[in-house]
Amino acid sequence: MPILRPVSPADGDATAPILARLLDRMAPRESVRVLEAVAAATANRLRRGEPLADVWRECGGRSAPPDPQRLAVCARIARRALHGGLPDPTGGAVRHHPLGSLPAWACGRRPCAHIGDRLFYRDPP
Repeated sequence: MPILRPVSPADGDATAPILARLLDRMAPRESVRVLEAVAAATANRLRRGEPLADVWRECGGRSAPPDPQRLAVCARIARRALHGGLPDPTGGAVRHHPLGSLPAWACGRRPCAHIGDRLFYRDPP
């Protein structure tokens, strides 16, 4: 499994707390394994230049205050994903969705990974 390349250190430091909140919001009851996959897919999007604000707008999910212990786990995962210390279990995915939903962007596309209750997709060639 390839290790994620780091984003620039300044961007990674500023982005890690936001990505941690995003992970908690997108996957509030998911395992660490799924959180790592979601972080990897999000980091892949950031590496190609997408603003984190665009990802945040798409995420939906819960808006309740996060649990401090869970947020600490999400923060560790976010830092590893952004600084290049996390293997990419998705194989380069940039999008994902939970099983049981089918967003319009996923229609006709084939997932590249199935991790936990989520399907992950690369961009079409």
